[in-house]
Amino acid sequence: MLSKSEASPYKVTLILSFVLSSYINNLLRIKLKQYRGWNKATDPEPERIQQKRKSFKMALDSGVQIVFGGDVGVFTHGENYREMELMVDYGMKPLAVLKSATSGNARMFHLDQLGSLKEGFLADIIAVKGNPVEDISSVKNVSFVMKDGVIYKE
Repeated sequence: MLSKSEASPYKVTLILSFVLSSYINNLLRIKLKQYRGWNKATDPEPERIQQKRKSFKMALDSGVQIVFGGDVGVFTHGENYREMELMVDYGMKPLAVLKSATSGNARMFHLDQLGSLKEGFLADIIAVKGNPVEDISSVKNVSFVMKDGVIYKE
């Protein structure tokens, strides 16, 4: 772990890039393993995936800001909630996952008018059936969608 005096923006970005690329590569490995006959529900977890799970946990424990990256192409459009499920499965609390997909991404990418519900911010909002803080899988049950202040699903 870097001390605050060692944590230059370059070093932190480099470490974050490594952790995120490892995480994304692991998502790809899981998908490939599933297509090659590995059944997550019944088969033991392969060693490589166990190691990536440990790396993800170490990053969390070290305070690395991990953000949701639904545009990585791992899941088909509309199924990127699965990444949230994996983040929880790998040790993130559901509330932290939700923050990573909203205010965390906005902060990381310097998107000053996104990530919070505030006057003057862009109105991109969803509502889901259920409580994603208790069960992150409920994010797949979208009941309301607003983008740029326009309601698309009610």
